[in-house]
Amino acid sequence: MSDLSADVSLDIGAGNGGLIADLLGKIHLGINDVATQMAKQYAEEQKRLAGLPNYYTISRQTQAATADLLDFGSPQNGRTWIVRLLTGFSNDLTANASVATWYVGQRITTAAGVSIVTNARWQFTSLPSMQKFSGEIQLQPNEHLLVGITGIPASSNLVFNVAIEDNVLDDALYSVALS
Repeated sequence: MSDLSADVSLDIGAGNGGLIADLLGKIHLGINDVATQMAKQYAEEQKRLAGLPNYYTISRQTQAATADLLDFGSPQNGRTWIVRLLTGFSNDLTANASVATWYVGQRITTAAGVSIVTNARWQFTSLPSMQKFSGEIQLQPNEHLLVGITGIPASSNLVFNVAIEDNVLDDALYSVALS
């Protein structure tokens, strides 16, 4: 058998080294540009998603003897609530003579199951009852959604639900620089 041999010589001069360094530099810059662009798109997508409304339901229950005032909370700072549905039911789904008045504002009781009358937004004259809305009832930060129940018959177990659309306040979408 004969010996096989191969010689490969690569002549890298100052000119070729500069080309390789230039090529590696361009690859490095290209990768950094792609990573920067991806981070920018991710941040824009997160901002877009944060601006979309959130939908959820809050439930409260009472077994009070004659009257009660239930608090459904309020939007966080920088958010607003739009009420989409209010419901009130007796736990056994039978007719009930309770009167439920929905309020928007601070939790201030003027009588058992009654808040400030100027804060009243809707009333159910008996239960069961439900009402859909398309933006008529809105809450700003620090405004609570309350339901005052009066005339509760003995041994009643009442359930109230509210469907909320939680949005970013328009002011919170934009940054304003003061000079």
